[in-house]
Amino acid sequence: MSSARVWLCSCSVFAALALATPPAGADGIDANIKELASGNYKTRLAAALALAKSSDNRAVMALISVLQNDKDSALRRVAAIALGRGVDGLPEATIEKVRAALTAAAANDSDTKVRDNASSAVKSLPPPAKAGSKGKAPTVFVNIDRVGDESKSASTQSIALVSKNVRRAVEDIGLSTVWPGGSPSKADLAANRSRAFIVVSTVKKLAVKKKSRQAEVSCTVAIRVSPWTGRDGNEIWEANKSASASGSAKTTTGNNAEEISAGMQDCLDMLADDIARRQVTPFLRKIAGSS
Repeated sequence: MSSARVWLCSCSVFAALALATPPAGADGIDANIKELASGNYKTRLAAALALAKSSDNRAVMALISVLQNDKDSALRRVAAIALGRGVDGLPEATIEKVRAALTAAAANDSDTKVRDNASSAVKSLPPPAKAGSKGKAPTVFVNIDRVGDESKSASTQSIALVSKNVRRAVEDIGLSTVWPGGSPSKADLAANRSRAFIVVSTVKKLAVKKKSRQAEVSCTVAIRVSPWTGRDGNEIWEANKSASASGSAKTTTGNNAEEISAGMQDCLDMLADDIARRQVTPFLRKIAGSS
């Protein structure tokens, strides 16, 4: 990225968000994850033990971080043991992240017990998917649709970054954006008892104002989420299960063509990531977990 400075403006609230998401602080997993950053050993240990009881993707990713980074070997041992037990029902991509972390710990951790625990945990994981295999259909599938450009000014690279950031944010909460063999039909979803959602991102605005030796780039992105019924179906807008959000950002950069182009890319890059992580994924997590 360029050296442009980026300011994120307040994003608009998701439609029906108040009805669809839990109150702040109501999620014990997020609270335990925050406690892992405590300087108190007992607090971190209690948090790790609590997370070890969960197979939520957030807990799994937090335990991977503990295994890789925590200075206390006791916590790393807890993480290694938990990771060997808590992968049932997780996406294949997440399981492979667990496998990679445990394999590295088994080979490289400075503590013998951590290495032994990690080695045993690796053996308890399900075997990796065979190369070329279509794989198992996910329980929840998120179709990341193509990015629209109403501004008519976004570069191909900027559009790709918006899509990449949204996809990565969704995958980071444990939801699959890949269906074995390609996009599923309505019949495919029904046959596998899978639920699906579509995420549509649009660059609404991308403008430049030149000021002396600098240029101000402003951008607006909107992201829409809805239940989805497959490539041969339609989006269905349901109360509390469909929503949209938008946000704006500004960057200040140099005023030559190359710097302005980089500033546009920076603006859309950071804004898409911000909206996806602060608004889209909490909403998806809620509706994907509902019955």
